[in-house]
Amino acid sequence: MQSEIIYQTSEEIEYDPIQKAYVVKSMTANYSMNQTMEGQMVIGIQGTTSGSGSLRETYGEGEHPIKILEKPSETILMLQTETKEKKWANYHQTASAEFAGTESESWQDGPTGFWPKNIALTKEEIKSDRIKGRRVMQTTSEFGTKGELVIEFEYELK
Repeated sequence: MQSEIIYQTSEEIEYDPIQKAYVVKSMTANYSMNQTMEGQMVIGIQGTTSGSGSLRETYGEGEHPIKILEKPSETILMLQTETKEKKWANYHQTASAEFAGTESESWQDGPTGFWPKNIALTKEEIKSDRIKGRRVMQTTSEFGTKGELVIEFEYELK
């Protein structure tokens, strides 16, 4: 299985003294995913899945998702912002099996991927006016496929 997923967001954040956290005021997100699978079992199998979508959301009072949470022992960056629109990516899948033919289907859903929900920031990533960092992690999918996950982030703090 080969897979490439790109999920990029641009968020406007502000400090909320009540929640003691930086919250998302608005967000623009772009997502693309391409997967190819080939295999030999009793019959040969091939398949491709692709998906993409764009989203722009503004959050009203009381619905701002938390983005950066400052705890006494650590600062947490929430990677997965819960969106109001749940199904904003369009997917298409084609699967072929030897002697069984080819089938295709399309659907809408949220972005899928193997990324963590949040990460603890290091002291080097936290400055007085910004949070900036890059992480490279090794991942394993539900199918046992190994890969590399790159997370880059930068936020201006006001």
